[in-house]
Amino acid sequence: MNSEDCLKVINKINDCLKENLWMDFEMCKMNEGNIVLSGMLDELDDEIIEISFIQPFMCSCALRFTYDEGEFISLIQGESAIEINKKYKVEQGNYIFSISIDGCNDYFIIAKEIQVRIAK
Repeated sequence: MNSEDCLKVINKINDCLKENLWMDFEMCKMNEGNIVLSGMLDELDDEIIEISFIQPFMCSCALRFTYDEGEFISLIQGESAIEINKKYKVEQGNYIFSISIDGCNDYFIIAKEIQVRIAK
């Protein structure tokens, strides 16, 4: 996966979330193979979106959170990525995905790939 592929998936995720006023997320799986965020409108509803981060390197994210508005996920690049790479000794080939929760961009997941499944 290259950065262009990552951006296509990120745009698909952000477009899906813009169609909803809010979404509750839960980190439903975390292991060396992948981290999975599951999004639904209500705890009793079916899952609307499932975001998978393949071969994760690091995760700095709440286990449960609510998305309200704005860009939910972005790809950190440039000087910011260099700083995170130095601070956490990120292995080459990983992408840094920033997750905005309540307007705070301090959450991120570092992984080799990202995938999304949207239920419609």
